[in-house]
Amino acid sequence: MIRSQNQKPNSLNPSTFQRIKESGKKSLRNQLIRRARQSPPTGGCQNKSPGQGHYIMTEDPFFGKVISTYTTREAVYDGFLVKVDQKISSEVGIKYPVYLTRSAWDKYVCVPVGLEHQQDETGRLWDLLYMFRMRAKQTSGGVLNFTFISQHPNFDWSINESRVSDNPIARLVTLRAECRAQDFDDPSPAIFIMVPGED
Repeated sequence: MIRSQNQKPNSLNPSTFQRIKESGKKSLRNQLIRRARQSPPTGGCQNKSPGQGHYIMTEDPFFGKVISTYTTREAVYDGFLVKVDQKISSEVGIKYPVYLTRSAWDKYVCVPVGLEHQQDETGRLWDLLYMFRMRAKQTSGGVLNFTFISQHPNFDWSINESRVSDNPIARLVTLRAECRAQDFDDPSPAIFIMVPGED
């Protein structure tokens, strides 16, 4: 049994590792073990992260010790999230940091082939954020769906898109937005925009 210096034997659930091993996800198993070694729990329900004044949860009352976390910072570094330039989001009137999932960014912010001389990324991003802001002003909850029109000259349709009119390149797109803590060690609010069905 692999364990960190402060862990008791059998504190990591062996059945979890057995399921991972059986499903062929050895790299995930190694990642869980590596992170458990790097940041062993030091007791209590919550621990302060060094020098930040915020708290990182190391134990959940229902699930037990947290073995691994995947932070917003790591997701941005790995390319799974794109952090919007705060200058652009504040121009639109959004005061919190905004993150888009890579799939939302690549499809609705990046300029599609064939429209390079008509559009740019800043304009497409501005349109998306503006329509989010207009919908958010009508909503009191932390989760909402919003729509906007996006132009795509190709035939790559997604389930969250529908035809708007006789214009063959215009699509009515639905995206999901969530307002939640920016990161595990940073409880300040941030907005995460994604394709419906993503986490």
